[in-house]
Amino acid sequence: VPILNADATHLGGISEFMKVAALAQAHDLEIAPHGEQEVHVHLVAALANGLMLEFYPSAFNPLQETMYHGALRLNADGTVSPPETPGLGIDPNEAVLGPYRVA
Repeated sequence: VPILNADATHLGGISEFMKVAALAQAHDLEIAPHGEQEVHVHLVAALANGLMLEFYPSAFNPLQETMYHGALRLNADGTVSPPETPGLGIDPNEAVLGPYRVA
């Protein structure tokens, strides 16, 4: 089965991502989101044609485990579960991200 690699941030947001995913499903394409794993974990879990989540460990992004309170972690079996908190379930760590803020 062919795979479509998509990123919600480059498609115009979650609504646009879901439209692209529906169009992909109509053409028998699976979705493998690329990019912000804390957002995409929800999207790929909600799709019938969601194939996999691209997961970046801290070895690839030194801020990955500290930029959000309650960072996404691998389960013991190598899978990832979306957080159960409301919305996207992400809480930016302002203390860590503050030095990277631009005016």
